[in-house]
Amino acid sequence: GSKMALLITKGFADLLEIGNQSRPDIFDLTCKKPSLLYQNVIEVDERVVLDEFYPTKNDGSLVTGLSGEKVRILSTPNLQIIREQLEHLKQ
Repeated sequence: GSKMALLITKGFADLLEIGNQSRPDIFDLTCKKPSLLYQNVIEVDERVVLDEFYPTKNDGSLVTGLSGEKVRILSTPNLQIIREQLEHLKQ
């Protein structure tokens, strides 16, 4: 199949690999993990939080998400850097 890359918030590169550790036998140390769908990970330097859980109300800009929840954008991604990282993967 086609090569895939995962774009994810900086600091969470291994999130899908770690998963939630759910398995039928919690003490089975020989459980097999499914293979990953992606070959590369690009960590995007951005940060958003749900407004109701963020104590400082004057940081960042406030938007309404698709679910209707208020989301505070603390750090927006640099699209030029992301574009360069993706171009590098294509080579």
